[in-house]
Amino acid sequence: DYTVATVTFSGFLKQDNIEKHKALLETWIARKALKKIGPVKAAGYNPPFTIPAMRRNEILIQVQKP
Repeated sequence: DYTVATVTFSGFLKQDNIEKHKALLETWIARKALKKIGPVKAAGYNPPFTIPAMRRNEILIQVQKP
């Protein structure tokens, strides 16, 4: 059982998109005074032929329960 903070975005799951959304999520985590306790994970949910605007990707970071 664990708690994660997550941000969802569309487009390609490329390193620059991962870094951009990771930074946004880490800023949000800091504003909410949550403590990161796990690694950053990137998840993509669509097959490669899905058009970028319709893709669903997430950045997940495990946080300590408030």
